[in-house]
Amino acid sequence: MSWVKKIPVLALCFFITVTSHSQVLISIIFGDKLNTDKMTFGLMLGSAWNSLTDYSQVNAQANFNLGLFLTFKLEQRFFLQFDALAKYKLGAKDMPVYPLGDATVDSIYQHGSLKRSISYLGLNTSLQYRIWKYLNVEAGPNVTLRTKAKDIFHAAHELGDQFFEKDMKEATTLFDFGLTTGVSWQFTKGKGLKLAARYYWGLVDLYPADAGTNAGRSLQLNLYIQIGGKKPTTNRSDSNSK
Repeated sequence: MSWVKKIPVLALCFFITVTSHSQVLISIIFGDKLNTDKMTFGLMLGSAWNSLTDYSQVNAQANFNLGLFLTFKLEQRFFLQFDALAKYKLGAKDMPVYPLGDATVDSIYQHGSLKRSISYLGLNTSLQYRIWKYLNVEAGPNVTLRTKAKDIFHAAHELGDQFFEKDMKEATTLFDFGLTTGVSWQFTKGKGLKLAARYYWGLVDLYPADAGTNAGRSLQLNLYIQIGGKKPTTNRSDSNSK
């Protein structure tokens, strides 16, 4: 079986490993083996500014994303990358509050604000094309599985800030699906660090009971850190010639 035919199998194993929260273990064991001329493996650290569509009042919510990535070199300029997302969120903040069904609680938060937060496990797949030096453009699908969802109410009070959390798992869709596009720059001559800016366009209504199509939007800035890999060897004849 050639390395190309192994891509789906490796991607599936990669995703299963991350969703079982074994990032550190797989990094230590397989870091060197998964970094070759045809493959690059490592950690993904990201900041995201998330929002939701079709609400009358909303602001972007900042979150931190974490996962692993596996990149295959298909041709000289084409790459296929899988991002296994172990810590990934969507949502928004500064949304208008709604009644909670308790007169005392409603009186506390009626002039407050609402933050919506949805946690996921997921897999982002991107096809990347190198347009100039180490500058890439990329696009692909993103599919995620919801693990947690909550509404966090906040109200300023003379006795201190008041917070109330409501479980929203039953009110949100189990799966989310959308498309990502972006650009990335590979540092250190194609190895080591890569910085990527992406935009996620969700296609699923995350809150079906609410008016409109409440889909996720996310502007992401990700840092990809290669783990392991063979260290460059020094050519003795070259070093002696200096």
